[in-house]
Amino acid sequence: MTQPLDILCVSKSTGGVANYNRAVGEYLARQGHRVHVVCLSEGREAYAKQLEGLGMDVTALRMNRYKVSLLSDLVVGFRLWQHMRSNSVSIAIAHSAKAGLLTRLAARLSGTPTLYVQHSLPFLRRVQGNRAVVYRWIERFGSGLGGRIVALTRSMRQQIIENGVATADDIDVIYTGIEPDRYRTGNNHAAACLALGLDPGKPVVGWAGRFNTQKNPTGLVEAAAQVLARVPETQVLMAGEGPLRDAVVELARKYNIASNLVLVPWQSDISVVYAACDVYVMTSRWEGLPLSLLEAMACECPVVASAVDGIAEVIRNDVDGLLAPAGDTDALADGIVRLLVEPDSRSRIAQAARQRICDNFTVEGMMTGWRDLVERYAGK
Repeated sequence: MTQPLDILCVSKSTGGVANYNRAVGEYLARQGHRVHVVCLSEGREAYAKQLEGLGMDVTALRMNRYKVSLLSDLVVGFRLWQHMRSNSVSIAIAHSAKAGLLTRLAARLSGTPTLYVQHSLPFLRRVQGNRAVVYRWIERFGSGLGGRIVALTRSMRQQIIENGVATADDIDVIYTGIEPDRYRTGNNHAAACLALGLDPGKPVVGWAGRFNTQKNPTGLVEAAAQVLARVPETQVLMAGEGPLRDAVVELARKYNIASNLVLVPWQSDISVVYAACDVYVMTSRWEGLPLSLLEAMACECPVVASAVDGIAEVIRNDVDGLLAPAGDTDALADGIVRLLVEPDSRSRIAQAARQRICDNFTVEGMMTGWRDLVERYAGK
């Protein structure tokens, strides 16, 4: 290892972005670097305590990540600049759009190298609708301040280039990784079903995530109506919370499949969902590189998913999963039914899926990428 570096990480405090930041910060701290994390937006106090327990220095700052609040945003930017100047930060790592802009602005003023992790491509119309043009301007302005962008997949890198946000020379790709051995479900299917209120003797089609536009939970209900017409005993498990939960219930009633739908809260141990599923489904309209996909595959839970963004880079169709065009509920239903009625295909795909994760999407590979990137650009 090179000499210890002073690393500043800036992130919102909830969701997958916070989990990603925690994993990277914890790894870099274990490598002997001094890591300070600025925790922003809702949940910051609880997140700060969690990171302190992992041995990191933390600062919790108020920030509204949903809209511009000039005074509080300027305070955050000033505090970041102040920290960079007073602590001789070797490199700053920023996550999400607003945090990324404020960090890069402070870094430009203090002369600090930056790595900005592009998690969600907010400059795309399919992600932010009419606001995408504003995000595109913000992202281009942020790139002009300097530093490098870290994309989670090759497709994200390509879309950043195509939208004029940054040039190819300014972007690195680091695939998200997991620890596959943490996601072996073994012979826990019956116990998992009982724990979730399911009948272990009937097939289970599962879904987990936030009930929102991006994750498209109503798309599963539409596909499930077709699946149940062909495999009537199927149980449809959906785990999570969010604004579209009531819409899911109403749509299930409309299609007369409410009795087959089992809704449960988000599970702290998500592996119980994968263990219960005969088929796991992802109906997302867009994605970066979702952890739930990697986890399900590591659990040897066969996946049928929308062929969008990072999902289509992980799954090789009919090798380690099945892909359907985004929004095509007919194709989604066909894939689900196929895996339900063809146990040999289900077993083959499940085994290949785990091997795919073990070979290409591990924490070890992800963190090696981060170590090399940080040490290469710190101080430059």
